[in-house]
Amino acid sequence: HDFSCLDDGLHQQAVATALGAVDLAAELDASLVILHASAEPLEPRERGARLEQARRGLLKIGDRCRRAGKRAAVEVLPRTCLGDTVDELLALLDGLDPTVFGVCLDTNHLMDRQQTLPDEIRRLGDRLIATHLSDYDGIDEKHWLPGEGVVDWGAVMAALREVNYSGPFNYEAKLPGETPAARVAALRENFARLVALGG
Repeated sequence: HDFSCLDDGLHQQAVATALGAVDLAAELDASLVILHASAEPLEPRERGARLEQARRGLLKIGDRCRRAGKRAAVEVLPRTCLGDTVDELLALLDGLDPTVFGVCLDTNHLMDRQQTLPDEIRRLGDRLIATHLSDYDGIDEKHWLPGEGVVDWGAVMAALREVNYSGPFNYEAKLPGETPAARVAALRENFARLVALGG
């Protein structure tokens, strides 16, 4: 559901889906919804128009979030998607209500720029309100457990501490184990290691 789509009918459908997600968040008492500013691939010549269309969609979604008392985290995305850099994502959010809109940082999505993660966290500061935590090979998304790839988790956790991050530590990773109990145990063990790195 790509609300950057330049086809008005498809844009309206995508916005309606996002509005439904806000309503569901209210029903489930979730604190926020996470949004993708676009799908991919995007034609470079359409990027400016798609950024404007995404912004129009975000304004409508923001109104619903405000009425529902919910926040919206727009995710840093990979490759050709809108918001594939922190600069572009912050420009997209510029002027939008910071009490409603923030950023979700997916630690797989900086692609070959994984060494910049701590600095990007510091740049986001209090705009960072959600995370998708996983590790990867520095080339493309893998969704491995933190510590199984190239991310420097000590530096990431230190940066999160510096910006006083208090949002969810939402794993978006493949968990080992044959049973749900084994997978939960792996998740708990991994999270304990991350917390220890955070000091």
